[in-house]
Amino acid sequence: MHKFFENKVALICATVVVISILTSVVLVFRASNQRYYLAPGKNGIAYKIDRKTGKTWFVRGTSLREIEESQPERQLSALPESTVASLTGTAGYSVRSLFSGRVYNSSDWHIRELRIRIWNEPNEENEEWSRTFIDEVFISPESTGSFQVDTVDGNRVEANNWTIVSAKGYRE
Repeated sequence: MHKFFENKVALICATVVVISILTSVVLVFRASNQRYYLAPGKNGIAYKIDRKTGKTWFVRGTSLREIEESQPERQLSALPESTVASLTGTAGYSVRSLFSGRVYNSSDWHIRELRIRIWNEPNEENEEWSRTFIDEVFISPESTGSFQVDTVDGNRVEANNWTIVSAKGYRE
């Protein structure tokens, strides 16, 4: 047996050093694994937050968009009717009374609010039904965004028609 292993003090010191190094590695790995966390936001928007720096990102599917720290509160304006008319998309009921859709914004406006009208075609089984909803959205210029509203009972009366009545946003 090697002389090093015969010396109990050296063996104990070496064991303490190895345990200390392994503990440090585990703690560093654990800290780096818990550096980020996801936080739910208003209207189903998720945020990724860096615990160390405080940086924050919007989470959309698999993509992230960093939120600038010093963004002043923007004054929202009504989009021109021609711009609202150019907004296109698809929508329908996703779960029970949840009406959701995707909207393509071909303009140079940053859209932050959509006013959506949903209605049905009345028939023998369903009375006339029409409601207008407002949803806070984040749709950048020349990109697609989503909206979602709870109609409470629109799915029951087959309210599948929809249109964007108006929108608010800002230009840079």
